[in-house]
Amino acid sequence: MILTVALTGNINTKDRNPNLPCSPQEIADDVHKCARLGASFFHIHARGEDNKPTMRVEVFREICRLVKERDPEVIIQISTGGRAPPEGVDVDHDEWRMNPLDLLPESGSFTPGSVNLEPIIYQNSPQLVQKLAQKYIDTGIKPEIEVFDTNMMHKAEQLIKKGLLKRPVHYGFVMGAPGAQGGDLRQLAHLVSLTSPGDTWSTIGIGKYELPLAATAIAMGGHVRCVWK
Repeated sequence: MILTVALTGNINTKDRNPNLPCSPQEIADDVHKCARLGASFFHIHARGEDNKPTMRVEVFREICRLVKERDPEVIIQISTGGRAPPEGVDVDHDEWRMNPLDLLPESGSFTPGSVNLEPIIYQNSPQLVQKLAQKYIDTGIKPEIEVFDTNMMHKAEQLIKKGLLKRPVHYGFVMGAPGAQGGDLRQLAHLVSLTSPGDTWSTIGIGKYELPLAATAIAMGGHVRCVWK
């Protein structure tokens, strides 16, 4: 079983949780602690000097450097879900979402569609989806298809037919987010039924759904992403 740890996320702050790792050094320190406990895969969001989410490449670079200094064997997955465009960047241009992948991590997240994440729209335009898919093909970075609804699995199949996504596919089933798909076990069973032989999947339960979905994933032969602290 692959245990992925999401250390920081895009939403929580130190006001809500003083233990939240925000600086590159704090993130690297927590990666080291988790790696010693058996985690091998780390989903990385970056924070700026103000502890707010950022997609600045230099911040991701420093996180990756500090992590690999102590734990070179761990797998880094950079989040491309940034809802934090760098200051002065034209948000209608997609490059800022993809630029951290130039660091060539082992993996990156890939959400092939838009979804309501109340109170916002998590927007992934067809143009961005196409560009991100091509980026993963060109770099050889392994994408994790983050599935907020079943339509995203159908989109993944379209990308496979176009040669923009290669099997085996690894899915991350994001469940229980307000405005997106539910976190019940019937939905999980439905998602798993849509996978193809050789595909792998992890549960990504939001809030109270994390533990019951994780336990079910383990029992079903899947994998788990959990939140540190």
